[in-house]
Amino acid sequence: MEVEKRSSNHSLYQYTIEMNEELDTSLKNMTSDQVERMVAQENMKNLALSLKNKSEYGHTGSDMSLRLRQSVRKPC
Repeated sequence: MEVEKRSSNHSLYQYTIEMNEELDTSLKNMTSDQVERMVAQENMKNLALSLKNKSEYGHTGSDMSLRLRQSVRKPC
């Protein structure tokens, strides 16, 4: 079991390294406009997901985080 877990972690680690290298190479070959467009698309996806979560759950993760921080600050 431990050997399988270590092997699985190593495979995931290796995959992550390969993906990071691939992304690094891709970014080096992009113009600044292309990078800005890619970042904007990712931000739009995150915003859409946040709005979807808000409509489904009544809050976004950041709303919940804020509420938790505020509840911790209140005196008992």
